[in-house]
Amino acid sequence: MHKVRHVFFAGAVAMLTSLSAYAADVSGNWNLTVESPRGTQNPTMTLAQKGEAVSGTYKSARGELPLTGTLKGNDLKLSYTVDMGGNSMTVGYEGVVNGDSIDGKVKFGEMGEGKFSAKKAP
Repeated sequence: MHKVRHVFFAGAVAMLTSLSAYAADVSGNWNLTVESPRGTQNPTMTLAQKGEAVSGTYKSARGELPLTGTLKGNDLKLSYTVDMGGNSMTVGYEGVVNGDSIDGKVKFGEMGEGKFSAKKAP
């Protein structure tokens, strides 16, 4: 019985190790296309990943802003806060990572929603 448990445990560890090799990795530079109520924008972001934690910098016409989020499997959630004339607004991205691309939705605080796509920069 002890040997059976050992073999099962070793198999489970091997399976989890092989699955982690296929987990999404979003580290790097990304080019975005964001469709918002105000039109289409093309910001960029640079991401770093440590386990499920994601952080980085979002760059747009308004400048650079820090962003944070999580990656669970292929489900990515990111957000940053922007100053809107003395009021702050949190912008949240939720998307699915598929290799070197991400597709999903973006919520502009209380100002509406849109869609986004991202391609990893070469």
